[in-house]
Amino acid sequence: MAEAHMAEAHALQSLRRLLTDEEQLNKLLPKDHKTNADLRSEMLRQQDVVLLMLLRARKLDVPRTIPLMANYLHAHHTDPWFAPFPAVRAARLLEQFPMTILPTRDNHGCAVFAITDVSRMCEVVTASGNHNELMLAWMWMMRRLLLDEDTQRNGVSVIEDLSGFTIAAAKHMRDNPEYMEMEKKKAHLAKETWPIRYRRVMILDAPWYIDWIWKVSKMFLTAKMRERIHFFNRNQLGEIKADFTPSSLPVEFGGTLKYNFGEWLLAQVQDEDPDTKYVPGGIYATMPTSSTDPSFTPYPKCKSVEVETF
Repeated sequence: MAEAHMAEAHALQSLRRLLTDEEQLNKLLPKDHKTNADLRSEMLRQQDVVLLMLLRARKLDVPRTIPLMANYLHAHHTDPWFAPFPAVRAARLLEQFPMTILPTRDNHGCAVFAITDVSRMCEVVTASGNHNELMLAWMWMMRRLLLDEDTQRNGVSVIEDLSGFTIAAAKHMRDNPEYMEMEKKKAHLAKETWPIRYRRVMILDAPWYIDWIWKVSKMFLTAKMRERIHFFNRNQLGEIKADFTPSSLPVEFGGTLKYNFGEWLLAQVQDEDPDTKYVPGGIYATMPTSSTDPSFTPYPKCKSVEVETF
């Protein structure tokens, strides 16, 4: 770990030097930002915690960090998805989704994001009259996830269960321009703007008609990201289990982990607003918690680190 900290300190020092070298910086900035003097000044003003988050997203590659940094800072001023969003409202929206962040990490140290019922998730998105608000809640969750330095360093793994994914849901997604545009934008953010690393995406029990969506979706992804997406069926759970200990993999995926995602939501909301009256609702209101059932795994203590200085 000491060696890793030294490497980060060296990369941070190199990045600071590069930000003051106008000629070299101009060579690395994306074309759209080369003449933006305000953006350059903002890049210089960023605190170390912001620069380190961006460097870790690019594996401490300083030149590759510059375009990411420029896009990331610019988006905070121009993209409505980067607008501040009330924590309680975000948590209430996220309660509706069958998706969670696990209280454990995989064997590579990655945070794990799990979607346990993609079909149900599509129903929630379809029923919502405000896709933009749903994305603001998702972005809030991603920002909270990135407060953890281990997640910045190791990235995120994703597990998606498509066993209940209906043909009607697939047709709706394929034929819904708003939904496909939203997915396209998410892919662009992951590629160019959002400082998070996806190590592996594991898709379980995808039906044959997922090809309708995959053929379109993969056009938005980089070759590297496409290589990290893997499809498995229930008979291949061993492939997924290889990345986890039994106690770090949820029961529904063949492990022994039990948890209540409401605990994570509550901790994040309280971290932003210690006086909040928020209490997890939906399915999380009736589920056991780690304080009421010792078989449930608690979430690590919330790490509060300010990473935005805009």
